[in-house]
Amino acid sequence: MNATEENSEMQNQTPDGIDLAPGRSTESAADTSTTSDGRAGDEAPENDARAATDEQNADTTAGNDAPAQSEPPLDPLDAAQAEIASLKDAWQRERAEFTNYRKRMQNEKALIRENAVGSMAQNLLEAMDNLDRVLVAKSENPEVQNFVEGVRMIQSQFYNSFQKHNIEVINPMEAPFEPARMEAIATEDRPELQQETVLEVFQVGYVQNLSTGPYVLRPARVKVGKPGASPAE
Repeated sequence: MNATEENSEMQNQTPDGIDLAPGRSTESAADTSTTSDGRAGDEAPENDARAATDEQNADTTAGNDAPAQSEPPLDPLDAAQAEIASLKDAWQRERAEFTNYRKRMQNEKALIRENAVGSMAQNLLEAMDNLDRVLVAKSENPEVQNFVEGVRMIQSQFYNSFQKHNIEVINPMEAPFEPARMEAIATEDRPELQQETVLEVFQVGYVQNLSTGPYVLRPARVKVGKPGASPAE
């Protein structure tokens, strides 16, 4: 060993003969170990969190991939009964609608027929009035009397036809006055009367009894007596 190497070894040793070089190497190793342990301690929670997230995602994926529970198959008897109930309900609805339609058509048909009869009867009212005028005539001549009797028979046939179609004559002699069925042409005070009363019929009226209610083809034209106070003595 030369003088230079001996001098170097003496500088690296303490007075007690302890070698300082290996000590510095030990501290450096300790620092390196401490740094490595610190980084490992920081990375451990991150790894745990990442592992927990991956596990949760795996559970979620497994839950989504799991096959859905299928409903149990319907009993054939129950299915047949449900179908029968549905068909029965549909049939009852159709039957009710058809029944209502048939009734509605019957009512409309009857109303059309009644309106046609009423329109025809109105066209015959003037002829009926002429027959009434003939019957009012007075004569002692036998031929005229026979003629009047024949007219009376014709009038009776008209009345019978009217009655078959629910058409009635309004001849309210001495009957209470009804504004809905009568027309007052003249009035007269009658203290002895308790209510308005027909005193004279100038022209008979006709009313048709429809399915919807009575319909006046023509009101009777009358003279009405009105109750009034007794004249002062």
